[in-house]
Amino acid sequence: MKINLQHIEAGIRYFLTEGNEELTPGEKFVLILTSRLLEQQQVISKQEVCDNNQAREATTYGFLKSLENKGFISSNRSNQYYSKSFVSLTEKGLLFKSRLSKYISDTGRNTI
Repeated sequence: MKINLQHIEAGIRYFLTEGNEELTPGEKFVLILTSRLLEQQQVISKQEVCDNNQAREATTYGFLKSLENKGFISSNRSNQYYSKSFVSLTEKGLLFKSRLSKYISDTGRNTI
């Protein structure tokens, strides 16, 4: 599998400098991770996000709560398993994901 380093570079640049200034780098990382997991599985729990992040579980839960308070994600408790909370992107979260994808694809085209 060939990796396009221009796309990786563009993603890192966006992650560190561009995009929504109200998000910290940690929140951006968890939001991008959540978006990727939702693309792969359609339905994910907060615990699955924590399991896939390399940060401590408490740190990841804190980022998820912050993203929810800022309106980028929403979470719903399972009726069957009350201890499980499922995560989805809000319109604001989807807009962030869309802007990130557009930035990466535009930068990849404009870079030699």
